[in-house]
Order: sequence, then structure tokens, then C-alpha cells
Amino acid sequence: MPAHLSPDHPMERTPPEHLPRAHGPLERSPLERALLAWVVAVTVVGAAWLGSVFAASPETKAFVAWAGGGAALVLCAAVAVAAYHAALARPLRARLAEAEGSAARLERQIGELADGPLPQAIRLVRQGALPEEALASLPRPSSPSLQRVLNGVVHEVASAERAAAEAQADLAVLEEQAAFFADTTLPAVGAKLRGMRRSPDAVLTETEPPSHPLVRRLLETTVHTIAEGERSGAFTRIACAHAASRVQAAVTRMLAQLRELQFRFGEEPFFADLLDLDHGVSQIGRTADGIAVLSGGRTGRRWTKPIRMESILRGAMGRIADYRRLRLHYSSTAHVAGFAAEG
Repeated sequence: MPAHLSPDHPMERTPPEHLPRAHGPLERSPLERALLAWVVAVTVVGAAWLGSVFAASPETKAFVAWAGGGAALVLCAAVAVAAYHAALARPLRARLAEAEGSAARLERQIGELADGPLPQAIRLVRQGALPEEALASLPRPSSPSLQRVLNGVVHEVASAERAAAEAQADLAVLEEQAAFFADTTLPAVGAKLRGMRRSPDAVLTETEPPSHPLVRRLLETTVHTIAEGERSGAFTRIACAHAASRVQAAVTRMLAQLRELQFRFGEEPFFADLLDLDHGVSQIGRTADGIAVLSGGRTGRRWTKPIRMESILRGAMGRIADYRRLRLHYSSTAHVAGFAAEG
């Protein structure tokens, strides 16, 4: 018995009536059956025709002979044709019956497979069993075709389960590395790149690369993006600091000139106008100082020589919006070191 067939296989338990019969002496072909039927019909019909001819009167004998002979020939031919087609139909009916029986058996086996081994095998595979183990623990269908179907479905389910498990593990790794990137790697990278203390390549070299390719690409993109933003911000701050320093220099020169004018024309009627100008220029200087500090620079008013206390007091008055409400009574000749005057 072949290894792939079980004792319950249809080929092992096919009843004798379903086996093909050998052509013996009693089996005749459709042509032989038709010829035999024609001979029998000719004998019977011929005897009847001869009897009719002998029994007919002399006047009708010729008509009976010709008409009866023609009818007898047609009848014999019809009997032969009917016997031939009947003989042809017998094996067709037998084959049809055999096909209906095979279809019924196959339908029953498919139902048994769908209700029993197939869902059990799928459940075992989803519980972690190997396809071979699941198939070995269950009854196998007798049909080789259904066996192949069961094997294919079980292996496909096992492959799908493996792919789902791998995807779940990959997703867990991705989530873990993404959380570590957001909580640890990104703040450390930002601190190193802030102020352009490190180049992007140096930061990437110092940072442990994630194992997941997507997170690694995200790290590289983030580092270069932050570095580009820091570089652009540094250029902007430098430009603002330079512009603020130029404004500070101009304000310092204007304030020095205004102080000189105030000392020179302290009792003139337009002294109030000089104070207004001094106040406006001082406000501009304060704005320039703020821009310079925000841009990473320093306040621009620095003097190398000592500054008279009167100039310092007047500069302090210029910082107040309602400076006109103040009155300065200066009677000291004290000076303040130039580097400390602005403070």
C-alpha cells in the first residue's frame, strides 16, 4: 500500500460494483448489440411480413409485399438504432452514477474537514504548536487532495502567526526606542547642540545610535535640523548684536555731545529742549542695550575715563519718563570710574 494512502482511502474500500469490469464473452460493443437487435428484428418482422404476403388476396398481394417490406425494413433499422444508442447510454449512466457518488463522498469529507481537523489545527497553531505537531495530533482526511488543502492552510496560518508575532515584537522595540529617544536622547542632543558647542557629526558620533532604522533616521534628521536652527539663530543673534553695537556707539556719541551742550548752555532757554533730546536718546540707548543683551552682546556704554557724578545723575534722570519732575542740585566734584558708570 502506498505510504500516502490510509486503509480508509476510497481506493482501498471501493465496492466491487464501482470497479471497472473486464470485457468478457458476454460483453458486447454497441455495434454488436445493434447488429444482434437488427438480426432479431429482421427475423421476427420478416416472418410477419411473409405471413401477411401469403395471407393477402391476389389483388393486394403486390401492395402488401412492397408496403410491408418497406415498413419492415424501416422498423428493423429503428430497432437497430435504438439498440445502438441504448448500448451507448449504459456506460454513461454508470459513469454518471459513479461521479455522483464520488461528489457526495467528497462533499461529506469536506464537511468533516471544515468541522473537525481544520479548526482544531488552526487553534493549535495559534496556541504555539508547530504545523507538523498540529497535523500529527489530528485525524487526517482520506482524500489526498484534502490532505494537501489541510497542510497548506495550516502552514499558511503558521506563517501568518509568525509574521504577526514578528510585527508585534518590532512594534514593541520601536515604541521602546521612541520613548528613550524622546525622554533621553533628544534632550541630551539638544543640550550639546545649543550654542553650537558641538558639530552635528560630532554629536552623532558621541550618541549611541538606536538599533531600529526608523529611529536612527529620526535621530540623524533631528540632529541636523537642530544644528541648522542653531546655526541660523547664531547668525541672526550676531547680526542683531552688531546692529545694536552700532546703535549703541551712535547713542554714546550723541549723549556725550548732549552732555557737553548741557554743561555749556545750562542757563539758556533751550536747555529744556536739550533735556528732551537727552531723554529720547537715552531711551534709544536702552532699547539698543536690550537688543544687544538678547543677542548675546553687552551694553555698549563703557568709558575709560572717570565720569563726573553730575553726568551720572543726569543720565539716571533721563531713564525716568517723568524726568521733568526731578530737580538736580549738584554741588559735588566727585567722579566715578568709567567701567562702573553704566551700572
